[in-house]
Amino acid sequence: MNYLENKSIGFYISSLGALAALVSLFLYRGVNRAETYIVILLGVIVALQVIGAVLLVFVKNCIYLSLIITVNAVLAAAALTNSFFTQVDAIGYVVSGLYDFSTIQPFITAVIPMAVTLVLYIVASYSGLEKEAA
Repeated sequence: MNYLENKSIGFYISSLGALAALVSLFLYRGVNRAETYIVILLGVIVALQVIGAVLLVFVKNCIYLSLIITVNAVLAAAALTNSFFTQVDAIGYVVSGLYDFSTIQPFITAVIPMAVTLVLYIVASYSGLEKEAA
């Protein structure tokens, strides 16, 4: 039996979400005043997706593995919202004209894949990881 044969669209969308989280992880590391726990949250998202994909080889039709998508959506939301915490001053200074946009450009570049990660996991959470047995 082929591994990808019984995977739902949620499996593929959540895999794209993990890829976007990985891209965001590498981009966020270059941000000024980057918080370590945001990098850890993004790393946990990728690790949980990989663990879930590996467990699907051994465990078939387990409803609890679909919870990985929901947990990753919550982690992506936490990473996205908490990443603004250290950037509020810089964003305010850019808006008021005291700083150049180049000071927050790495942050904006890192937040876009985080937002994409969140949207992908929210969409994937509606279908689960495997197709239902008929």
